[in-house]
Amino acid sequence: MSGYHTPDVPHKVEAQSILDALAREGAQRMLMDALAQEIEEFLGRARYERHADSRRGYRNGVGKPRKVAVGCGTLEVRAPRVRDATVPFTSAILPRYQRSSDSVRGLLPELYLQGLATGDFEPALRALLGDAAPLSPASIVRLKAQWQQDYETWRHVASM
Repeated sequence: MSGYHTPDVPHKVEAQSILDALAREGAQRMLMDALAQEIEEFLGRARYERHADSRRGYRNGVGKPRKVAVGCGTLEVRAPRVRDATVPFTSAILPRYQRSSDSVRGLLPELYLQGLATGDFEPALRALLGDAAPLSPASIVRLKAQWQQDYETWRHVASM
């Protein structure tokens, strides 16, 4: 075969991990930019811009780093903070204790319904989302109890 080279497997794996890393880095930058924009809209002014009406508050650095699981993997985020606001700032993009996106949370019941055992969730999520997967087997047990309660409520309402 002239002109064609079949790359060896390690090179292909390395290229895939680079691609995944670039996707995660891009997602992390976009998330941080969106959070910064959200703060600007809340305060009504750009970064380093002074305003006569300071009742809306001030930027106060960023919070502690936390890991958030999204479709492309796990991102480390430091959410911006606001102080001295008359109305407390709450991010609509990344609420205070959110550790995973809606799509990742929706994946969990689907995996459970497909027959994934409780002890297998953590390795499966690590394979999908990286080493910093946000759930442990105890979390899955707690979620299963919540799903069972939701099902019982639905069954009770449906039988009326």
